[in-house]
Amino acid sequence: MTKKTTVLALIAGCTASALAAPPAFDPAVNLATAQRPGGAAAGDFDGDGDMDLVVSVDNLDRLLIFTNNGGTFSGPVEVLTGANTGPDTMQAADFDSDGDVDIAVVLKNNTTVRVYTNNGGVFAPAGDSATGADPRGMKMGDVDGDGDMDLATANRDGSSVSVLVNNGGVFSPNTFSVGDEAGGVDFGDFDGDGDLDLAVGRRQIRDVSFYTNNGGAFSLAQSIATPGQRPSSIETGDMDGDGDVDVLASGDFLNLFVNNGGSFSGPAFFGTGGANPGEIAAVDLDRDGDLDVVVGDEDLTFVAGLENLGGTLGAPTLFTTGTAPQQMAVADFNADTMVDFAVPNRDSNSTSILINAIAPPKGCDADIDGDGDADADDFFDYLDLFAAGDPAADLTGNGTVDSDDFFAYLDSFVIGC
Repeated sequence: MTKKTTVLALIAGCTASALAAPPAFDPAVNLATAQRPGGAAAGDFDGDGDMDLVVSVDNLDRLLIFTNNGGTFSGPVEVLTGANTGPDTMQAADFDSDGDVDIAVVLKNNTTVRVYTNNGGVFAPAGDSATGADPRGMKMGDVDGDGDMDLATANRDGSSVSVLVNNGGVFSPNTFSVGDEAGGVDFGDFDGDGDLDLAVGRRQIRDVSFYTNNGGAFSLAQSIATPGQRPSSIETGDMDGDGDVDVLASGDFLNLFVNNGGSFSGPAFFGTGGANPGEIAAVDLDRDGDLDVVVGDEDLTFVAGLENLGGTLGAPTLFTTGTAPQQMAVADFNADTMVDFAVPNRDSNSTSILINAIAPPKGCDADIDGDGDADADDFFDYLDLFAAGDPAADLTGNGTVDSDDFFAYLDSFVIGC
């Protein structure tokens, strides 16, 4: 093995550690909302390039749309959903394929999901789709592979899951029984066959079950017990970086089920700093290439961030919100390329905006030779500049070529161009 090959082999390990950082957020900025906010979703509703926010409240029953103006929010504009409809969890996507971002909202008391289409920033109801009783935990994914977003709800009182298949903006429901008290649901291609399967938390049975997609019909493939826990929120993602989709579930702990070629093991248990973990989001908080986790506590006043440490999760770092944080909206609200959060606080009548405090990696300083990519030639060209103390190697701009510049180059190199 040549010296150059040896050095490049070491980059894979040191670049990830150069980027990795524990979760960090600025102190929350709290937006006043009406009573009992529950659902949240983010999208560029006005087409100006930044991410706006919609929050559902159930007194009075309505959606509150906050406009993002360069990182600060104004509004809200109210969209009434109807008396006693019980709006709750939401998703935002271009459901009708007309180029702007629409809103789907669970109406718990109506046993439906309603889509509001976006017409130049003005939202109008486009129709309701039936679900099972007490729908919650709505997630979205392209379950039929036709390029538009479909939806799924866990129906707690109906002990069922509803998959709502999108056909040009019109949804066709497929509701099937999953056993007593469905708590949460999410999509993922667990068996690697190219279509989206389902993971379901079953509260009364106290397990997480995995359903295989067979051309739009779902069949139970595996169930794993969550001893003593009633799993609720479900989140999917490749937590161990092996190329398949793993599953997270909240119960008394955060539960991680590892996918091994289509068969799951676990759960591994992780503390979250509280007693009632709720909504989960798996996102790359530090842009080191793996998925970290943020989870709210439905009884307390914080969300917890857990860093991904090579497929396991670190100790929770707690970030103050209002009381009883609910569904989390994930977006880059201040346009710094880092993932931020918006969290409705049910019992504080507020929504907390949590801006990611981790500094974004630098741009494409990695392309030393100017050929449009970052490769081995660029890495060794930079080493030559660094060794010579060339001013071009001063990436931090402090007038000195030192170790900070070297690690800044590693950050840029791993991101690429």
